[in-house]
Amino acid sequence: TQVEEKLQQINPNMIIARSIHAPICAKSLAHKEITLEKLKDKKIFAFCGIGNPDAFLNTIKNIEANLVGSKIYNDHYHYTDDCLADIYEQARHLKADLILTTQKDWFSSPLSAIRNTSNEQRTTRYDIPFAYLAIELRFISGEDKITRLIEDALAGKIPRD
Repeated sequence: TQVEEKLQQINPNMIIARSIHAPICAKSLAHKEITLEKLKDKKIFAFCGIGNPDAFLNTIKNIEANLVGSKIYNDHYHYTDDCLADIYEQARHLKADLILTTQKDWFSSPLSAIRNTSNEQRTTRYDIPFAYLAIELRFISGEDKITRLIEDALAGKIPRD
């Protein structure tokens, strides 16, 4: 790309790698993983409070899941139990099979506290499971160069300035 060419002009020794965030599965309150293949069979209601909500919704569409509805909140939204109840009601109205959110929103909501305890009593009123879309960093190019750089740094082969 033009950016990579410009960077190489500035520093010909610069290591450049390309990566994407890729979904790997959904993880539910019951500590169960739902494969991307199984998500295709689900009617999904999504919610998020991130800077680029369209990216999340497009990811759901790109894995060919059936997105029946969504609720978008402001970035860094502070979720409450009442919010979750409202989300559940919207999902129930649309006959969703699964309520899906981002990993970031999951861990900034009451859902993470519920998931990390053996007492899931707070969610027994919800007959539609909540889950988050787990993602990973996947290299498109340059992974070997980055790996070598990290290994060299750990071995003390890179001088400190």
